[in-house]
Amino acid sequence: MLVAGPPSSGTCVITMADPWQAIAQPGQADHDVIDYPTAVYGSCNRPIVGEVVSVDVAASPSARVAATDYLNEATSCALDAIGYTGAIAPVVDQSAGGPGIVWEPAVAFQTTLVGPNSLQRDAGKHWSACIVGSDNAQPYLGRLHNALTTGVLPPQFGSCWPSVDLSGPEQSACDAPHAVELLGSTSLGGKPVSVTEIRRTCTIYASRALRNTDPTRHGAIRLETLDSDHPRQLSGRQTDHCTTRTWPASRPRRTADSSTEP
Repeated sequence: MLVAGPPSSGTCVITMADPWQAIAQPGQADHDVIDYPTAVYGSCNRPIVGEVVSVDVAASPSARVAATDYLNEATSCALDAIGYTGAIAPVVDQSAGGPGIVWEPAVAFQTTLVGPNSLQRDAGKHWSACIVGSDNAQPYLGRLHNALTTGVLPPQFGSCWPSVDLSGPEQSACDAPHAVELLGSTSLGGKPVSVTEIRRTCTIYASRALRNTDPTRHGAIRLETLDSDHPRQLSGRQTDHCTTRTWPASRPRRTADSSTEP
């Protein structure tokens, strides 16, 4: 019987084992041992849960591995995934020449290292593959390759809310009408940054995230920065969130235009 070898970059994942499903507090106990995750691959023209980013054919992971060792190995997978999905330039310079403000994108990617299944191991196959996919293996349609630069991000990876509530926001589907979408967040700490400057850098970052020189869509939506401690006020303290808000009469779905990035 022919036994399949390792997948290749871009291969789609239909199902995948969760490496942390048997661990109450991942990475907290040195004695925790887990099954090395495996995956099932298939057509990309159907709902999938992830995509192969890279493959290390020299790797020979054990069928069982210490959770802390797995977590350490998986660190490089997260870095490889950035090269696969692309990235939104996070740093926006301040107009007064102060240190740049770093916006962290609100994208729910999850990376996982997988290896051969038991049949492949019995046939002497050894390798590890880095997979990027959705949080909690939520199925999605589309592709993540260059999704943040030239492609379209599937709606399952966005952060959309029916209303403003930073104390514990309820998530809503980004491919259905929604009032708020979180684009990114920045942690300012004690740095003195004016509210005006936060607004300005949020607008620039939103232009990059939405790939549109007019992120307001000619006034159809408005940009707001929300402070985590004061969600209904603009603020330059603590953690600030760059969001889009829809006007009551118009709640458009998130899209990425091909306009030139600023």
